[in-house]
Amino acid sequence: MKNVPVIGKSIDANAYERLIKDLRTIWETGKTRARRAIAKEALRAYWEMGGRIAQEQLTENAGYARSVMQRLAKDIKTDMTTLYRCVQFHEIYKTVPETEVLAWAHYRLCYAQHKRYYVGLALMLASLPPLTALFSFYTT
Repeated sequence: MKNVPVIGKSIDANAYERLIKDLRTIWETGKTRARRAIAKEALRAYWEMGGRIAQEQLTENAGYARSVMQRLAKDIKTDMTTLYRCVQFHEIYKTVPETEVLAWAHYRLCYAQHKRYYVGLALMLASLPPLTALFSFYTT
């Protein structure tokens, strides 16, 4: 095996390949930690935004809340749905969720799935007979 010349010292090819492998691992691990930190801080920002909007206690009188949310969305260059989800997120979680796995996109998806789930559950329960009919054999 040929040595790789380096200023002041040479390193054999196997050691050089290990060095490259180690540096790539360190770099990829660092990028993963950075992505997680960004996701965690974004989650905190959405939660804090929801809290700040909720603090204003906007009312639905004459569409006031909607018009304020429209203007806020325009001024901070986002959409109203995101702002409403921020408020919901803050209401559901009393503190910022401590997770390294779930990002804002996961929570958004959960809201959508919860709505579908509960609507489906309500429809299913509405089609069932009353509980008294289901358990009438206990009373006979």
